[in-house]
Amino acid sequence: MKDKSGFSTKMSATMGALCGYERHEGNGFTKDEVSVLADHYGFDLDGCENALMRAGAMRNMFRRVDQDGLRIMALIGRYLEEGEDPVHLVTAGLAALGFDITTEDDAEEG
Repeated sequence: MKDKSGFSTKMSATMGALCGYERHEGNGFTKDEVSVLADHYGFDLDGCENALMRAGAMRNMFRRVDQDGLRIMALIGRYLEEGEDPVHLVTAGLAALGFDITTEDDAEEG
């Protein structure tokens, strides 16, 4: 797995390579990230009866994630320079607010 640009952070790409990951539209999500998203959006992926039901639940969950991502981009788009990675802007903002995150950990450029 050489292309790490589809993950949210360098660490996520490493963890995905070591422990497995899910893909959605070219983006990689670690098992922990999928679990956090499922909890946030109220999806019980472990409770699915079979792989087909789990795939449907994942699709529906990622639809919600996509919607929120579009809303966030509409909000922060005016603050981005052309070609700037929005994850870098969000990471820098969260770090400035005191969250335990560094701009060194945001995604590698693809």
